[in-house]
Parts: sequence; C-alpha cells; structure tokens
Amino acid sequence: MKKSVLLLGIVSLLTSSVFAQSEQKESIFSVETGLLWPFLVQATRTHFTVKLWQKGNLQSDVYAGGKHRFPKRS
Repeated sequence: MKKSVLLLGIVSLLTSSVFAQSEQKESIFSVETGLLWPFLVQATRTHFTVKLWQKGNLQSDVYAGGKHRFPKRS
C-alpha cells in the first residue's frame, strides 16, 4: 500500500505543472524539506537558508537545519 501511494505521488508530480513557479521571486530566505525522505529513508530533513551576497553565478549562504529519524517498528 505504501509503495503504491508513493508511486502514485511521484507520477502525479512528474505529470503536473501545478507546483512549478512561473516567475522567480527575489527573496534572500528559503526553507526546504524532503517530501520523499519519510518513505525512502524513514527520516525527514528541513533546512533554512539565508543568502548573504551574490555576484553573477557566485553567492554566499548561511545554512541551518535539522534531521529527524523515525523510530523503527518491531
């Protein structure tokens, strides 16, 4: 059941453009998390990034985050 739900989610994300941004927003802050991690590695990871400066393709960021591993069921 869990594998079929995961497969359905991956297929729906690959075939849909609802989640894509039409224009890039100029923000120095970002928050990211892995949606597939709980299914694949039984953990979740979230991190927060602040852009300090950018010159062309070079940029400097401050990165902080956390990771939580789910307990194994016996």
